[in-house]
Amino acid sequence: MDAHRVYHVRANLDKKSGILPSAEVVKLKRWIAQQNFPHEVRVTFKGADEQQNESGAFLMEAAFLALFLIAIVLLALFNSFYHAGLILLAVVLAMIGALLGMVVMGQTFSIIMTGTGMLALAGIVVNHNIVLIDTFHRLLESGMDPIEAVIRSGAQRLRPVFLTTITAIGGLLPMMFAIEIDFATRHVTVGGPNASMWVQLSTAIVFGLAFSKMITLGLVPAMLALPYRLRESGLSFGSLAARGLGAPARAVRRWRGGRGAEPEAQPAE
Repeated sequence: MDAHRVYHVRANLDKKSGILPSAEVVKLKRWIAQQNFPHEVRVTFKGADEQQNESGAFLMEAAFLALFLIAIVLLALFNSFYHAGLILLAVVLAMIGALLGMVVMGQTFSIIMTGTGMLALAGIVVNHNIVLIDTFHRLLESGMDPIEAVIRSGAQRLRPVFLTTITAIGGLLPMMFAIEIDFATRHVTVGGPNASMWVQLSTAIVFGLAFSKMITLGLVPAMLALPYRLRESGLSFGSLAARGLGAPARAVRRWRGGRGAEPEAQPAE
């Protein structure tokens, strides 16, 4: 190829062996880095490894673009950086919950399937939090006290959020456990090749949704009420941050002062 000698080395792994191709590629790259090949020798990986890298780069770009577009829409909707930041924080925490679910289930991270599941999860979490914060704004516009509006908005959205979450999780559980049901022959298959393809995607959505409910109905209402609580107590975010950042410095000064203080001399009898 282009006046250069090319050698193709091909290998396949048996899916039943439990060996991950990505892990073997990492071992090969580590071994190649330790060899003393001539400088004109170049080693490139093609096939599944190349496709996985391309898919990972595409999904990363899509994720950042999606978060940016979501932030723009939220700013236009609520006209508040704080409320838009709360929703994006809920999305990030829900993705962390999805990753914890992958660890609990002992599954590997698939860039394509898990990444796609996280993008779908982000849309669901954004929808739930938009409805919650929009209800809060409407109650505020009606003249209700801010703290009471937070409580009422959480109470009003409790049942719809739980119902949509439970139905979504219930519909995805067969996919998460790789269960196939053939209604024509009334035959149930567990762990089939077609069903196994969707396990990682459904696992990410199921655990992410379950984790996001605590965020949507617990953390987000608390953070909505926080500015008004600080205003009632005469504090602000700046003073609160200054206190939090100054606490370690004050502790260090007390510790140094305690070590530097000399004990008082006892009077002689």
